[in-house]
Amino acid sequence: MSKRWFWAALLVIVPLAIARPNWAQADARNDYRLIEPDEFRQIFGAASIEPRALAHDLFSAFAGDSEGRRSESLEITYPEPGQAVVTVEIIGLSDDSIAGSRYRVELQYNDGSWQVVWVGTQTQCWPGRGHQNWSSALCS
Repeated sequence: MSKRWFWAALLVIVPLAIARPNWAQADARNDYRLIEPDEFRQIFGAASIEPRALAHDLFSAFAGDSEGRRSESLEITYPEPGQAVVTVEIIGLSDDSIAGSRYRVELQYNDGSWQVVWVGTQTQCWPGRGHQNWSSALCS
């Protein structure tokens, strides 16, 4: 009887362990407002899709007005071969309701080129204008 439980448990645990990276990616996407990749390219005019160039283009989109800026960060990670995640975070925007913006862009390398596969954004509101934590919810 104990061998049956062992094999039954193994049949449940092994697939869960193998699927874990997908859970991690899903968790990282949690509470982001989705932006369609084509819409993202139109908004930011991202000419290149190579991760470093894309990060530079996105970061440069916020370079114009640095009044009140508290922090800026740019991170590029490569969680798996052929995958890249670009995260840009700007806090201290000169907007009356949005204090900060964060963008997460996921790329996949296929057939000799990088392709944007997922884009999300979060905001942080000024006090009295909504949430002060990172969220997909809009500021008022």
